[in-house]
Amino acid sequence: MFNLVKVSYMFEIKRQLINNIPEISIDGKFTDEHQKAADNFFDLYEFDKIIFHESQGKLLPKTLRQCRFCGKSAPEVSFKKNAHTIPQLMGNSKIINDFECDSCNELFSQYENDLANFIGLSRTLTFLEGQKGLPKYKSPDKKLIVEQDKTSKRKIRVITQGNDNLNFQYDEVNKRLVFNSIRHPYTPLKVFKILLKIGYSFLDEDEIKEYKLIPEILCTNKLDNKLKSHDYLRLFGCFSPGIPFPSPLLIRYSKRNEKDKINAPQQGYLLYFQNYIYQFFMPFSEKDKWMFGKNKEIDFNIMPPLLDKAWIAIFGNPTYYNVSLSSNEVKRNDPQIINMKFEEVIQIKKE
Repeated sequence: MFNLVKVSYMFEIKRQLINNIPEISIDGKFTDEHQKAADNFFDLYEFDKIIFHESQGKLLPKTLRQCRFCGKSAPEVSFKKNAHTIPQLMGNSKIINDFECDSCNELFSQYENDLANFIGLSRTLTFLEGQKGLPKYKSPDKKLIVEQDKTSKRKIRVITQGNDNLNFQYDEVNKRLVFNSIRHPYTPLKVFKILLKIGYSFLDEDEIKEYKLIPEILCTNKLDNKLKSHDYLRLFGCFSPGIPFPSPLLIRYSKRNEKDKINAPQQGYLLYFQNYIYQFFMPFSEKDKWMFGKNKEIDFNIMPPLLDKAWIAIFGNPTYYNVSLSSNEVKRNDPQIINMKFEEVIQIKKE
């Protein structure tokens, strides 16, 4: 018989800012391994589009709009809502489009719930605010709660319950925090559909015809079973400690013309948001058809994060992961381990 103890911790993240811009010295020098990986990537691909802030131009009047996803036009469908091309939960507030109807917007918002659960606790720990501000995290067993402190937007409060705390450890000597959390249920395929929706949104008008299957994949579940274990439906992720990106940055890359016969996807994207870097490839391009069904091994050429030696020396090495998002089955009790460094920890115990 023992008494449970409720322990409350408060953390404050301190960042050096000048006019809200991080002050940090970067030397542009990379490790040999990093430079080699970058050289291999640029030998095959080239950047052809960079999207940051409000870079989409003027929007069409709502009465003249047509949905890129379902193909319907006004007034058959409405365009009353602001359609964020990159989800707001990724920190986007300004990049919106004029080709996403309200019905598709509502469907995609359901996928975004799965994305939010996939990102999990780290949304709160990295101050990744969505439409309703910074989300509160509560573990499925309700023994770990992480939320923004009401007294300051720079502080996070962590509440754990139990004498033997397995959810959270604090290394006072090295000023490091380790969270052993559990993601709330999510469907991997729905997470990828959000990434696919982002990628499809930034195709040029003359490129849409090269991806004929994408609208059906996004707007229906007819192909979900056929997508299981498909190699292209994969996320190459990176979590970078340190100064976060103030707004999402999206980089599109395409295969060089002289490399057309290399067994690699035609196009892909790098998405930088807050402390995350997501890389994914666009599936089902008409130009990639020659590779399918021939037992060809696909080369997923990974671009290393744009972080040099100086950044890593200050903030530490990024964490990498490679995860398949092709399953349409709900994933439950998915563990998430987060290792972070904080400037200051204030501990408050309550029994």
